[in-house]
Amino acid sequence: MATKIYLSPSSQANNACSGGDAEAKHCRSIAIACEKYLKKNGYEVKVANSSLDIAGRIADSNAWGADVHIPIHTNAGGGDGTLVMCYTGCSSNEYVKGVYNAVASVSPGKDDGIKVRTDLAEITGTKAMCVYVECEFHDTNGAWIDKNTDALGKAIAKGISTAEGKLFSDATVITKPSAATGLYKVQVGAYSEKENAEAMVKRVKPKGFDAFAYQSGNVYKVQAGAFKDEKNAEALASKLAKSGFDTYVYRD
Repeated sequence: MATKIYLSPSSQANNACSGGDAEAKHCRSIAIACEKYLKKNGYEVKVANSSLDIAGRIADSNAWGADVHIPIHTNAGGGDGTLVMCYTGCSSNEYVKGVYNAVASVSPGKDDGIKVRTDLAEITGTKAMCVYVECEFHDTNGAWIDKNTDALGKAIAKGISTAEGKLFSDATVITKPSAATGLYKVQVGAYSEKENAEAMVKRVKPKGFDAFAYQSGNVYKVQAGAFKDEKNAEALASKLAKSGFDTYVYRD
């Protein structure tokens, strides 16, 4: 059964940020990005409805049976960096450490570590492990936050994957192949493991080639192009070969 992650982005719409946004707006953007990456990595995710107050979110999380409850906020007070808060005795929890380390790695500030808090309702009232993350200071680095909501959401998701010892993937989602097209396709690899196909995609793209992975039966293939003309497919295969990739051209 997939781990259930409840995301509770700040609803503090009156907390203005130095970048011109508000805490509630960019925290929900972070949550939506986090949801995307978590689902891509096989997690079951629920994002709190913006109409719910704190008590409502606690009740919703508990009723849903969340395994990890993550309030997502940004800090204020003239400081900088990432802060993660948790309940007494949870500072060494793998989810707490995983999220802190991942978010701190992308934060431009000096970071504030992991701290125990027993006066915050979402920490004390949720049945799930609560990882309360303050993603940077919005009065100091608000503009940076507004431009990096996707990176922050990805970092939170990566921290969860790391906590479980799973390989985190942000590559193109692998989907079932379409029906036969009659096109000449350029294949850059075929693997029994999904992670290996995604790793190849990450090698090919920085070289300037488009590539994506997809599932074909029990095999995960990496495709770099599809053409009506076989000569065009062969030309791409030649370019890929010069960049150090083994290729295979076939028609489906």
